[in-house]
Order: sequence, then structure tokens, then C-alpha cells
Amino acid sequence: TVRAGRMWSPYYTTFFNIDPFGDGLLAGATNLMGGGGYRVSSAINYVTPVMGGFYGDVTYGFGQTSAAPTAGSLYTIKTGYAAGPVDVVFAHHNQKNNVGVGGAAKSTLLGATYDFKVVKLHVGFDWLTDDTTVGGRNDGDGATVPSTSTETSIAVVVVA
Repeated sequence: TVRAGRMWSPYYTTFFNIDPFGDGLLAGATNLMGGGGYRVSSAINYVTPVMGGFYGDVTYGFGQTSAAPTAGSLYTIKTGYAAGPVDVVFAHHNQKNNVGVGGAAKSTLLGATYDFKVVKLHVGFDWLTDDTTVGGRNDGDGATVPSTSTETSIAVVVVA
């Protein structure tokens, strides 16, 4: 599938795969870990069909400044494998210098879930670098427990 316009980045949608809170609460993974753009404007996106459990998603965002057309341009990718109880996903976000807003930034995310039916384990690691900080690494772990009406989420997030 090919799309164009303003959309969620593949890096951001990776959190939907691994976040025990579904990124819907104060303790959602994007509040505690992660960097990089969540929405991409002036973008073109390709989502692969799922083939043997493998999937992929790539987006290129065009720069937003007429004086420096590539300033702020970015690419972001997601690739993974999901079959049965396992889902393993990798994402990368790379943004060029954004004139007047901030520096270049790179974010890499690796995550996985495993569903034991009585409990689903979630784990995620991300690495961040940009022009203004040395970089960082965040780890997020959690679990969801199915119940009769909704899922109950229990999560522990360690920032290192």
C-alpha cells in the first residue's frame, strides 16, 4: 500500500506492537521512552503485504523549508516478524538538521512480545542520538493479563 500526506511514522507505530498500555495512558511507552517524530508531514509511505509473518513499513518525509529543501527531511522504517505467540519488531528514525527547530536526530527501537495466553510479555529497547545530547538508551518491560471484560496492564519501565 502506498500513501501520501501527513501520517503516523512507522517508528511511532512500532510502540503499538510492544507497549503494554497501547500508548494510551500516562505510563505509555512514548511518554517514557522513544524519540523521533510521531507524525510525518509531506510524506510518502509504503507498507508491505505480510509475507510468511514478515512485514515492513517505510516513510520518507520531505523537508519543510523553502530556503533549505532537505532541512528536516527524514526517513523512518519498521520491519518485523509476527507469527503465533511472537512478534519481534525493529524500527529506525533518521531526521536531518531541522533549521530553526533543532538538530539532526536518530532513534532506533527493538521490541518484542510473547503471548503465553495467561500473560503476554512486552519488552522494548531504544537508542537515541542527536546534535544536542550524548544520546541515551531506554528499556521498557511489561505484561498484559487477559480478563473477562478488558485487558489489565502491569508495566515496569527502566530508564538507563
